[in-house]
Amino acid sequence: MRNYFCHVKNKRRAYSANLGILILPMVFLFCTCKTQIQIKEIKNKPNVINKEIEASEKFVGIIQPYRKELKKHLSDTLIYNKVILDKKGKRPGLGILVADAMMFVADSIFGKHDYVVWMNRGGLRTELPKGYLTVEKIFELMPFDNTVCLVEADENILRENEEILKQKDFIVCSRGGVSAEDVINKKKAFRLLVSDFLVNGGDGLKINSDKAQCRNYLVRDAIIRYLKHKRKQTDTLYIEQP
Repeated sequence: MRNYFCHVKNKRRAYSANLGILILPMVFLFCTCKTQIQIKEIKNKPNVINKEIEASEKFVGIIQPYRKELKKHLSDTLIYNKVILDKKGKRPGLGILVADAMMFVADSIFGKHDYVVWMNRGGLRTELPKGYLTVEKIFELMPFDNTVCLVEADENILRENEEILKQKDFIVCSRGGVSAEDVINKKKAFRLLVSDFLVNGGDGLKINSDKAQCRNYLVRDAIIRYLKHKRKQTDTLYIEQP
């Protein structure tokens, strides 16, 4: 009889222990759900990176070979530029240069056609000075990794973007700085060259991305390649601004 009561007592203890294991998490969840945590203060300590921070000799040793090679590449002379090229005016010299470079590359990628180029002035970050142009200068002009895209365009795309092109003061031109209207008026459909930034709606431009063919060819690289090509023909770059 004593063993029976001991057995029952032990079962009750086991049951109570198991019940406690189940109840405690529920109580905890109930309490945490009711408790609202409020953030009173956020402390932030900015880490300033400047020349006062000592350079890591190990890190400098790792990047030094790449730095020398990059510096050598950036200092490569491309061509002598006869006049300052800026982005002022309806068809500025800088715009003509970039447009011709994009069309030069497009000829080898998409075939030779009468292209029209739309270019946002904000993408041209600096003017090109008179004198020898280096690769570094082209990086300063076009620091973004924008790629060349072809769009099979028609009158609809002109109507949809007519106001935006005027408001944003886009550079619109064809080969050699020829007015784009001369190309567009020949036929209703035309081949439009833009950057992937504009295809994706940059500056509010409306382009159906399904009609765009973008290639992994940077506009910056197109300019460098075009200037190297020009150097084989002549030592001097001269673009007469209309």
